[in-house]
Order: sequence, then C-alpha cells, then structure tokens
Amino acid sequence: MKFLPIPIFIQLFLLLVLFGCSKEAGISPTAPTGKGGSMARFAINGNYLYTVDMQNLRTFDISNPAQPIYKTRKSLGFDIETLFPFDKYLLVGTQTGMQVVSIQNPENPQWLSTYTHIRTCDPVVAQDSIAYVTLRAGTTCGTANVNQLEIINIKNPSAPQLLKTYPLTNPYGLAVDGNKLFVCDGNAGLRVFRMDTPTTLTQTALYSYAVKAYDVIPYNNNLIMSAEDGIYQYAYSQANNDISYLSKISVER
Repeated sequence: MKFLPIPIFIQLFLLLVLFGCSKEAGISPTAPTGKGGSMARFAINGNYLYTVDMQNLRTFDISNPAQPIYKTRKSLGFDIETLFPFDKYLLVGTQTGMQVVSIQNPENPQWLSTYTHIRTCDPVVAQDSIAYVTLRAGTTCGTANVNQLEIINIKNPSAPQLLKTYPLTNPYGLAVDGNKLFVCDGNAGLRVFRMDTPTTLTQTALYSYAVKAYDVIPYNNNLIMSAEDGIYQYAYSQANNDISYLSKISVER
C-alpha cells in the first residue's frame, strides 16, 4: 500500500463514521452507497463490501454485518490503487488509468473498460456521469512531470472520454458534492472549486497548511479532511462560496 499515505485506521474512521451517520440520520443500513474517500481501497454498495489490493477486486456479502461472506475475487491487472462506487459501477484507480467495473450483478463484478493515462497516481470520484481524476508527479507511481485534474465523461461506461484538464500543484484525494469540487493539493492545501458546469471550474478558496492535505469526504454540507497531522472538519454551503473550520482530531505519526 505504498501509494496511500493515509494510515488505514484513518481510512476506516472516515468510512465507518460517515456510514454510521447515515443510519443515525434515518437512512436504511442498506442505502445504495457508503461514504468513503477517493483514496480508499474499499467501498460499500448496498449489502456488499468491495476491496482491492494491488491486483485483485474482492466482494463480500455484508447483509448480515456480524457474519460477512466472502463471495468472489477478480483479477484487474497490476498497480491498483483506489476504489470508488458510482451508481451500479466501481471506478478503480490504477497507476496507468481508470477502470470501470459493472456491479449490475453485485456478487459478480465485470470489467467494462479502461481509460488510459500516463503512469502516475490517480484517485477518482464521480457525479452525474462525470468522473474527476487527479494525476500526481514525483511519486513511486511514475516519473512523468504531470500534476493535473482530468474530467472524464463516463455516460457510456464502456467508452470513457476525456473532456478537460486543469493544472494543479501536487494533488492527492478529491471529492465532489453538487456544485462543489474539493481537491487536496498536497502542500498547497485544500482547493475549493465552484462548478458552473461539470467542466467549468472556478476556484473560490485555497486553504494552505503546514502539513499535506490528503483526502476529503463531503457529507450534509460538512467536509471531513484527512491531513498529515490529523482529521479536520469544515462546514460549507451549496448556495455560496463560504467554507469554515469546525474542528480537528490530532494524529501523531
């Protein structure tokens, strides 16, 4: 797991806290999707948990949380890094591209397509048939000097198409919610973009820190961000460009 700088316990915290919040808010435990970060290696969709290692996608039936059942293992090639659930699909980030996997049959995922890019790290999120991918240079994922956001049309999941790119500094994880796109741009901090259209972005805020920002999860106008020194929480609004600090849980490395 050399790609992920986020300790696994932080990944689990982010996923389980937000999945728990959904139940407290009155949402069924079998809601369509759990809330995980863009750099996570596991995802919940309905009654199924999906995990990836460097080569394989594994499926678990969690309809009875006390007795999860291991169902299948699918080989997806090499250098798999991240996993993001989107509708009836899984978007798999690898060092050479984004794979689209169908979970129309949730117990038997099927590879559909691969969007290929230069060799680099690439977490991915999606909304309304549009995927957002960050590419980062200066890592073990590759030597290409590319730091950018790529916006990809996945309306036809069998044939993803690049729509637009935006330059960044050294991006890690990202998240999208309504008309907001959040990008953890390493030492540059958290970038907040307003999306006038899915491909037209205007940066509305940049929050810089003495530590690296790694990944973010939006939930009910709250933003949870993992950074090198802990977990931050912010409040934001869809109606305007305001974002405000709420709290921090410090983590010693």
